[in-house]
Amino acid sequence: MREQIDDSFYDRAEEFIALANKHMTKEVPSKVSASMNWSAARFAAWLATAFEDTAATALPKREEAIEFFTEQFREMFTTHFDAFVQDHDQIKVKTDKPQTK
Repeated sequence: MREQIDDSFYDRAEEFIALANKHMTKEVPSKVSASMNWSAARFAAWLATAFEDTAATALPKREEAIEFFTEQFREMFTTHFDAFVQDHDQIKVKTDKPQTK
């Protein structure tokens, strides 16, 4: 993934996180997470198919695309999970809303 990090990478990512945080003022985190994951999956599926000439040329690349995006998510999730565990007491969610629903 390192080759995909340009000068604006973190600014874009922080904008998505800010939007999720805004939604968390109105909704429980699990619902915000579900919407964000659905959006990311939809965009990734579009990206994996949009530049193919036909549906017939896109379909054979399905498993390769799933593997690519799954591995990227696993790498990013693992890095952030480990960091959040290390700093757990400082990052706990502070909200009056229930944490699950």
